[in-house]
Amino acid sequence: MLSFARQGDVIVVTELSRIGRSLTDFLGIMNELKSKGVGFIALSEHIDTSSSQGDFIMKLFALLAEYERALILERQRDGIAIAKKNGKYHGRSESKAPENLLSYVERCKNGEISVTAACKKMGISRSTYYRKIERIKQCDKEAEAELYSELNGKIKVFENHEEI
Repeated sequence: MLSFARQGDVIVVTELSRIGRSLTDFLGIMNELKSKGVGFIALSEHIDTSSSQGDFIMKLFALLAEYERALILERQRDGIAIAKKNGKYHGRSESKAPENLLSYVERCKNGEISVTAACKKMGISRSTYYRKIERIKQCDKEAEAELYSELNGKIKVFENHEEI
């Protein structure tokens, strides 16, 4: 839209928040429009930047909109922290690994199929594939450590009963 705007054009938006994601972004766009000689009208706020009053009000409203957004994000973070503290917020649930993941891992190791092709067939992304493999390795290490500690405990018990 900005690349097509020419001197004398007027850009009309329903709300100021529709033109930029942050105050700096918004002001950068507005400066670009001003340098091109393009007008700007925000319908919901009744702002027309063709006058100095409209320009001032537009910048003031943009500042207030960014402040409001910051307050919303702050309240959201506080709400999430309270929910986590109460055990009610657990975040996004983890996707399940496909049932045939291990067979595809073996096939990839043997060079029968590429990781990309395996991921396409399973309907998962490459990052999910590698994340699931890491999770399996981690579980294997934990299981191995648990088994080792169990065996170590049994060996100690056996050593304590020398008559057996």
